[in-house]
Amino acid sequence: MPDQAEILKAGDHGSSTSSSEAFLQEVSPQVSIIMNRTGSGDQMLHPDAVKRLAEAGSSVYTTESTANIHVKTDGKTFHVYGTPDYIPGE
Repeated sequence: MPDQAEILKAGDHGSSTSSSEAFLQEVSPQVSIIMNRTGSGDQMLHPDAVKRLAEAGSSVYTTESTANIHVKTDGKTFHVYGTPDYIPGE
């Protein structure tokens, strides 16, 4: 059985090479958080990375639209404070 992640901090600021399909099949994150900034060259959010995350069934939050994303957990459940930029199936 693959290792699963409830929350993934996506790598490489959401570039075109971050979070491969093979990796996402293994971790199957419920929520993905991408730290990036609009217009900063090396930290540009790539649509292919977001598409892979959403197709893997992950809600995607980015700092591009929400400067701060907070996750609160009691060790068993979690809640993400912020508005998801992309929701699977939408």
